[in-house]
Amino acid sequence: MPPRQKAAPAAPLGGCVIALSGRFNTKYGHSHASLEQLVRSLGATTTRTVGSGLVTHLVCTEHDYNEAASKVKAAQQLRAPLVQPEWVFACEERQTAVPAAAFLWEPTPGAGAGETKKRSVAADSDSGGGAERGRSPPAKKAKKSRAEEDGGEGGGDDAAAAEDSGKEMVAEGQFIRKKDAAIPLDDFCSLTTCQVYIEPETGMIYDASLNLSSTSTNHNKFYRLQVLHDASAGTFKTWTRWGRVGEAGQNAILGDGSLAAAVNNFEKKFRAKSGLAWSRRGDDAKAGKYAFVERSYDPDSDDEHDSGSGPGPTAPDGKGRQDEQQGAACTLEEPVRQLMELIFNQNYLEATMTSLNYDAGKLPLGKLSKTTITRGFQQLKDLAALLDDPGLAASRWGTTAAEAREQLSDAYYSVIPHAFGRRQPPVISSDGLLRRELELLESL
Repeated sequence: MPPRQKAAPAAPLGGCVIALSGRFNTKYGHSHASLEQLVRSLGATTTRTVGSGLVTHLVCTEHDYNEAASKVKAAQQLRAPLVQPEWVFACEERQTAVPAAAFLWEPTPGAGAGETKKRSVAADSDSGGGAERGRSPPAKKAKKSRAEEDGGEGGGDDAAAAEDSGKEMVAEGQFIRKKDAAIPLDDFCSLTTCQVYIEPETGMIYDASLNLSSTSTNHNKFYRLQVLHDASAGTFKTWTRWGRVGEAGQNAILGDGSLAAAVNNFEKKFRAKSGLAWSRRGDDAKAGKYAFVERSYDPDSDDEHDSGSGPGPTAPDGKGRQDEQQGAACTLEEPVRQLMELIFNQNYLEATMTSLNYDAGKLPLGKLSKTTITRGFQQLKDLAALLDDPGLAASRWGTTAAEAREQLSDAYYSVIPHAFGRRQPPVISSDGLLRRELELLESL
């Protein structure tokens, strides 16, 4: 009798549909995309929309839990468990389904409204474990103090650090974080009375930037998508614009005025161009398809909000104190002064960026997010390894060194858009070209 074959072990998170909320890189060493990839490697399906009703678990940071972020609120309404990221890592380490109840966020008994505690595994072992729906936090919690964030077990995450330092975070990925924030319209949009639609329930921003570059076919093109809402008319439209990077291109307005049609057109166009569903936009780009370029909606600095457009301070007697607004005379020695002027010369910086084929004034995709820049660094890291060891082309990518360099260059230019004009994008095939691109990303 032949020996009985052992059944393949079940995936630790098989059957789960998991959404993420928060910034995980500071405490957990993961970006949003890399944590999603880990979750999928454990057999779960990931989604970035909680309001669909399919979510079985929301993995969130302590900050998002305490602040009752939009996805936390949506998960509460669905009575989906709000779980700490440690649950995912425990499942990965043990390669088995660890009860989510051991890692639920919940209020500390008798503590203040904004304080949380982590359930111990031992406590849940006594209670039988298992993922329990309905263990949801109060709808709104007071923000923890800076001392508590720094001294607590969690240590805070990037979002908490940004808020505590006074920086204004408009959005995290495609989800709005700042209430009443307006997402910029496409620069060439003719529907100037509209605003970019933000889904009220989840905070999803319906604004997509896509890019496709090919060094062999001289493709270097973009595709822009936005769902727009005209509040005065009560209508919704899908705005699209496409063309070569650095040019205005062509545009079209789609839809019959209803929200359903606008969102359907948006998601249909996104899938047609990228080969991915909108809910899977964080996945790796498909060969020959457009790459999703995640933008940053945050201002560069606080000065952007009051960049000299208003009058200066006014004294109680009504006389403007213009003399107090004048800069003090420089007392630095001449060589030091010249060096400072060079370092902070914005025109010089912009000219340098343009020489690297990155002209922010010509790019249709706006400021790039940290996630996008990190993806660009990864492509350059792979190129550096290939230039150092051409044998990786066959062992890792199953092709020749020349074809691998071309593929990686295409992927890099698709993620980090460059304005080459009508010139063909160059293959990054030397250390000199690689260093130029590294300098560009470091400057971003």
